[in-house]
Amino acid sequence: INASWCTLAGAYLTRHLASMPDESAAHVDPDDPNSWAGVWVKQAAYPFLAWLAMDLAHTAYHFPKLGGADALAHHAGFIALTVLQMSYDLLPVAAAWLLLGELSTLPLNLRWFLLQHGLGESRALFCTNIAFALTFLLVRVAFFWGGVAQVLLRLRPLLLAPPCHAPRLAVDVLCVAITAA
Repeated sequence: INASWCTLAGAYLTRHLASMPDESAAHVDPDDPNSWAGVWVKQAAYPFLAWLAMDLAHTAYHFPKLGGADALAHHAGFIALTVLQMSYDLLPVAAAWLLLGELSTLPLNLRWFLLQHGLGESRALFCTNIAFALTFLLVRVAFFWGGVAQVLLRLRPLLLAPPCHAPRLAVDVLCVAITAA
């Protein structure tokens, strides 16, 4: 359910933020008439953070059976990235991408369900694996890297310049984390 909510919210908000001026995608400004999208991203990110924290705790409890250090670092990194974005009201567009990235979690959850019910050799699992690979490549590779270029080339300079004057350290940490994600 959470992955569905994140995907729908991420798609809706990414679509709207893409049609707004770069300033609206870079920073949530209460004086900006487009700030509603950034505020909504922040609200939509709370269930995303709750799910990440729960999944991180679950993975850590069952370590290394459910995932290794890479899975723990992945979840902890995305928690830190989302909290930093929300705390400084920076890059709502990147937070919307993170939500949209949950599209690839839907077939991953279905894959887990099929394996748990003894359908590891089924055509349904084969199709689910293909769906996971395609959605992962679409949203977490192609789409995300297009967004990274937008952040580094267009939004970062806006955040550091007047009138925003966002804290350089926070902006640079976010840019590094987004690029590394």
